[in-house]
Amino acid sequence: MRSITTYTALQIVAFLIPIVAFASPVIRTGDAVSLKEDQAVSGDFYAIGGSVTNSAKIGGDTYIGAGTITQNGEVGADLTAAAGQIELHAPVADDVRIAGGRVVIANKVGGDVLVAGGELVITSTAEIEGDVLFYGGSIVIEGTVKGSILAKGETVRVDARIGKDVDVTANAEFVLGAHADVGGNVQYKSGKEMVRAIDSIVVGSVARDESFTLTSERAAPTPMPILIMLFTGLVVRFVFGTRVTTFMNQVGVSFGHAALIGFAGLVLIPIAALLALVSVLGAVIGITIIFAYVTLLIVSWSLSGLFLGGLLSRYATGTASYGPLWIILGTLTLYATTFIPGFGHILALVVMLMVLGGFLRLLYARYR
Repeated sequence: MRSITTYTALQIVAFLIPIVAFASPVIRTGDAVSLKEDQAVSGDFYAIGGSVTNSAKIGGDTYIGAGTITQNGEVGADLTAAAGQIELHAPVADDVRIAGGRVVIANKVGGDVLVAGGELVITSTAEIEGDVLFYGGSIVIEGTVKGSILAKGETVRVDARIGKDVDVTANAEFVLGAHADVGGNVQYKSGKEMVRAIDSIVVGSVARDESFTLTSERAAPTPMPILIMLFTGLVVRFVFGTRVTTFMNQVGVSFGHAALIGFAGLVLIPIAALLALVSVLGAVIGITIIFAYVTLLIVSWSLSGLFLGGLLSRYATGTASYGPLWIILGTLTLYATTFIPGFGHILALVVMLMVLGGFLRLLYARYR
């Protein structure tokens, strides 16, 4: 499979969003993507790469998928990103939506912050105008949040001014630090009592959900979806045989690019559907895009165990194999990782995005 050039990526986006005539997005791809301060972007910005460092001012929305992201330039609208590590050192005018392993926010955000990941740190230099919603491993809030906090993770630490309510589920520990100043109520669920500094302030009430138990909150995920995935993988491998092997091997040759293209499709296809629904193209095309999108997601998820089994066999034996043994092993590995808060779901998402990216590349190659 040939490498994805800037021109190719532009064609993919044009295919996904056929009626974006009112915007002129800037698209960058590559192993290392870098924009300097003097490279201002008046519209939207899209980047896919191994690492992305952006110091340019972006006038519109920003969408980035990469291994590592360093955002040093101001964003004039929303920021949507997925990466192993993300550092946000510049102001964002509107909402921030991130899926990542480690996320650091160190500047002003004009809207809400939504993060799913292993770790979120909102430093003392940050200021969040809206709410903070977090699901994952650990979260530390040292910067001002003018809205509410809704967090679910292993450990949660709040050590800053919070304008409204704090609602927390913490499997291991919930801490209100000495600089915590909560303008509303604090409600929490945890396996043990909240650790509260003497100097912390809570204007409203503090309540613990006594019905919460650590065992029930961390109960094993239901095995039914994994059994469906296992059954689907085995059936597809049996029916399509070598064609499945060929397709999965093509994804595996450049699974980093495949995952990034999958992320782009995950974000852009719903936008294409929405634009079609509100445009002269009408509801029929919009609904068709939505149907195709949901179908691709279901198929990509169903084949995630098969694909992961091939990756495991490649690292174990040097050759990718998609036999029943490796399909079972890959599927069970995905199931086992769901017991790891935050990380397990991120791994499952990344694997699914790899398969989704492979399908999108295949569709592009066939219908271009």
